[in-house]
Amino acid sequence: MILDESNGRIYEIAGYKRDLAAVTQCGPFVGERLCAYSVKVGRDYKGAYFDYRTYEGPFNMRGVRLSQYATLTTPEEIAAGEIRHALGIAISNTASGPICSLAQQGTAAEGTQCGTAVAPASKFEFKDITAAEKAVRYKYDASTASLYTQDKLIPEGTRFALNIDDAYIDTWINSRQDLKANPRKAQTARIFARALKDYGMIVADTSGNKARIQVAGMVNPVTREAWKKVGIESDADTNLLEGLIKQDRLYVAKPPKITCVDGTISTYYCIWTKAEYTAAELAAPTTNTSPQPVSNPATTPTYSPQTSPTMTTSVADSSKPTVPKNFNVTMTFDWTKLKYAYVLNWSSSTDNVGVYRYVVKRNNTLIATPSKGPYKDFTFTSGQTYSYSVQAQDQAGNVSDSSPVIKVKDSCTLIFCSVTLQ
Repeated sequence: MILDESNGRIYEIAGYKRDLAAVTQCGPFVGERLCAYSVKVGRDYKGAYFDYRTYEGPFNMRGVRLSQYATLTTPEEIAAGEIRHALGIAISNTASGPICSLAQQGTAAEGTQCGTAVAPASKFEFKDITAAEKAVRYKYDASTASLYTQDKLIPEGTRFALNIDDAYIDTWINSRQDLKANPRKAQTARIFARALKDYGMIVADTSGNKARIQVAGMVNPVTREAWKKVGIESDADTNLLEGLIKQDRLYVAKPPKITCVDGTISTYYCIWTKAEYTAAELAAPTTNTSPQPVSNPATTPTYSPQTSPTMTTSVADSSKPTVPKNFNVTMTFDWTKLKYAYVLNWSSSTDNVGVYRYVVKRNNTLIATPSKGPYKDFTFTSGQTYSYSVQAQDQAGNVSDSSPVIKVKDSCTLIFCSVTLQ
């Protein structure tokens, strides 16, 4: 996003590509340009430009017709110690048509025969297409598309939150070796967890495959450096909240009451001029569905954003996963990104409880934690020599011994690149 502070206008750039080849969809010899699929400027429901510093109504931007700026998380917020708003989240299984009629809203037909969006959404993004048609548009594979039947879709505008306390957050942090080893990153994870408890997350848009919390991106070098200062170093840190969100801790907050432009009051989507939540609508459930309550709220430890989180022992399980075998490194050209990548592959490890991710290192520095192989590394510099290794990690944080280290360097001709072992 670009904010013009002189007049309060907000611009959103979506679907960008950078470092393009000489001949691309943007035209020849423009490799230094940023190509975007869309650029939008914020307008109110009447089509007039608005001032983002004062305007609170809906407008025609992204899936729910809400400003991305309203739910976007920035590294400056993290550095300040607190996120004071709901997080925007994009998921793949957002609701599709046919649209529910007024008679169908709130009945058994909703979510089985038809779809809708709920307040504070002011638009039903996919009211004119079915789930099957959306699967084709977003190129879901067959297994994914088969999961997203009408009864498995979630209305945009839905607000989820976590019924947790600080003791639960402490236990989760202590189950993650990477967070225990990096207090600054752990503090950032704690801030996100507290926001999901206090404000929740709103389904604001549709993603191609994975669920994504929407944050200020690292394309801007200033923003990239700001994220690094709060412990977020690279794309490998997209697993920051892994293991936090559990089904028995997740609940749905009731939608707000919105005043539509025609004067009617609704909890379903419409072009609205005012939205109001009550304390009761945002309150967490009074009982916890988990067999063990997280703690007595009266004894919940206090949290100061200026101090590092307290670290204690990991959960009980001392058995390490087996070493990933048959580890190898090759190189391939990726047509989706129009660039070469090192491809790391290995045979799956085993564990007494179960392997939940792999730790991929380059030059002994963590670069990714995929759930399985292969992993493609696009971030190398041509002509450099790199050493790769991989380890398996279980849910308790136990890490296997390292695979053999493979030392490589790319070997490129005019049109072809391959791997040279060093």
